[in-house]
Amino acid sequence: YITKAYVKEELELGSGTTWDDTLDRIITRASRHIDRLCNVQDGAFIQQTQTRYFDIDPKSTAQLFLPDRLQAVTTLKTDEDGDHTYEVTWATTDYLLYPLDGPPYNEIRVDVDNGDYLFPTGQKRVQIVGAWGESGATAPGPIVEATLLLTSRWFARRKTPEGVVGSEAGFLAMGKHDPDVLAILRDGGYMRRQVFA
Repeated sequence: YITKAYVKEELELGSGTTWDDTLDRIITRASRHIDRLCNVQDGAFIQQTQTRYFDIDPKSTAQLFLPDRLQAVTTLKTDEDGDHTYEVTWATTDYLLYPLDGPPYNEIRVDVDNGDYLFPTGQKRVQIVGAWGESGATAPGPIVEATLLLTSRWFARRKTPEGVVGSEAGFLAMGKHDPDVLAILRDGGYMRRQVFA
C-alpha cells in the first residue's frame, strides 16, 4: 500500500539501495497485516479486476453479502448444477447492487420484479468478475498512514529482536498490535467484523 521511495523519504534513508530488499519484504508484510486486521482479502484497498466465487446458503437464495467492496460488475454467472461450469449469465436486470447509492457495493439482491433467477445453493455457485476494492489505483490515506507506521515499527524492530525497546527511562515491551495503527483503522471505519482487546 506504500512505495519504497515513500518509506525511504519518511525514514530519511537516502536514495541508496542498501535497504531495498529489507523494505520490499517489510512493506509487503505490513500491507498484508493491514488486510488481516481489517478482515479483507489481500490487496483489497487498491482497486483490482478479479474473478471471485461465492457459496450460497439455502436460507439466502435471493441475496449475496460481499466480504469486500465491489465497485462494478463485469459479469455475474451461476453454476446451476454444481459442475463448476457457470452456464447462466445474469443480465443487469436480474439483480440489484446495494446500497443503491453505491459504489462501493456490499450486497447483491435478486431483482424480484424483473429478474429471472435465484442464486443456486451450494459451494462455489456464483462467479463474479468485477472491480473489487477501493475506488482508485492507490490506497486511501488512512491505509497508507497505517501501513507506513507498521513498516516503520518493523524496520526499527530489526534492532530489538526480543521485542523490547530501551531508553534512559527504562525498558518497554512492544505490544502485539500498534495502538496507533489500530486507532487509524478503527477511526477510518476499516476494521470490520473483527475486534481486538
